[in-house]
Amino acid sequence: MPRTRALSLCAFAVAATAVLLVPAHFGRGSFDHALVALAINASAACGVAVLLIAALLVRARARRGGRDPGPSRIAPLCRAALALQLALAASFPLGRWLSQREVVDAKRWCEERVEHLEQVRQQSGEYPEHLPTSAEAPRLFRTGDAAYRRLEHGFEFVVLLRGRSNRIGEAYTSSERRWRPRVEDPQAPSPPPATR
Repeated sequence: MPRTRALSLCAFAVAATAVLLVPAHFGRGSFDHALVALAINASAACGVAVLLIAALLVRARARRGGRDPGPSRIAPLCRAALALQLALAASFPLGRWLSQREVVDAKRWCEERVEHLEQVRQQSGEYPEHLPTSAEAPRLFRTGDAAYRRLEHGFEFVVLLRGRSNRIGEAYTSSERRWRPRVEDPQAPSPPPATR
């Protein structure tokens, strides 16, 4: 029995960790992440409520019939479901934190590329069409949430947060040399890739 209990606790710990980390990794605190987590938690809460009410009715009926209902087997399952719901709810702020950290890293990486871009312009007379391929490129460049674009008279870096409607983020242009808020229309044509 103690061994079975220990295995159950280990399995629950693995499940709770997965429920916390997997949505945070893939959802990154986006609107869709919040919407899906809310829908799942609402459905799970309804299911837990139905199970608890059914268990209470069965136990009450057993008591009225003079029978001992025995220990409840539903209560531990409901506690486990509640803990998993809390882990799923916590995945949203964790995802937001991961997203913000990625934005900061991407912005720093972009600023470190400016000197190289200026060297290319001095040698060729214009900024490059693409950034050179780099295995160190931040994750946002690989997911399409960040981009380098050559403009007619300069260049810009765009770093966006995930969202369901307009893409909100920041842009760094060669003319201003600082980050400014940027909102991009998701229906607009996709920007060219940042690397070859």
